[in-house]
Amino acid sequence: ANFEDRKTVFIILILLVGFFLRFYASRFPFVDDAPDWIRIVNDISFQKANFNIPLFGSYHGPLTVYLLKLSSLLFGESMTGWRMVHILFSSLHLFIIYLFIKKGFSEKEALFAMILSAFNVFSIWAVIEGAQEEFLLLFTTLALFNFWQALIAKKGIYMVFSGISMGLGFLAKEVTLLIIPPMLLYLLIFEENRIWFK
Repeated sequence: ANFEDRKTVFIILILLVGFFLRFYASRFPFVDDAPDWIRIVNDISFQKANFNIPLFGSYHGPLTVYLLKLSSLLFGESMTGWRMVHILFSSLHLFIIYLFIKKGFSEKEALFAMILSAFNVFSIWAVIEGAQEEFLLLFTTLALFNFWQALIAKKGIYMVFSGISMGLGFLAKEVTLLIIPPMLLYLLIFEENRIWFK
């Protein structure tokens, strides 16, 4: 019980460190194509005279546009307000990585992976960029995690969750679909996994 208490405190501490690193990064100016996203977000209108619901993003799917819109509505139109959804999703991504690695390996490896992810430069940079990469990371990881869960538990519902995660990832950035061929190959290589083709 004592180890469990320490582990819980350690996980919370890593999440807080990861959150505050990303929160601090959100104060920097937008880079790359993020300003283009903001312009599209500002064009969203539900008024009859000027109705506009974009079906695309700057160069990718529309998910980022609507998540940025939601973030600005909830947290304000500021550097941090626009990016708060990135900060929250990135922090959630840390916990998903912990669960994923714990399931496949062990508690120690999971905590170590979580620490590495908390300080991961690309993940923090994705918050500064304020574009689609943070959502790509989260939903791709969720798709792989649920795929792995399906193989272990032999439950189709996890495959459904994996597909939903992959679909959301695709709406953020199309490159998400590149994980499908390795998934299919993994199912084909191991005979016990071929039941998913029946």
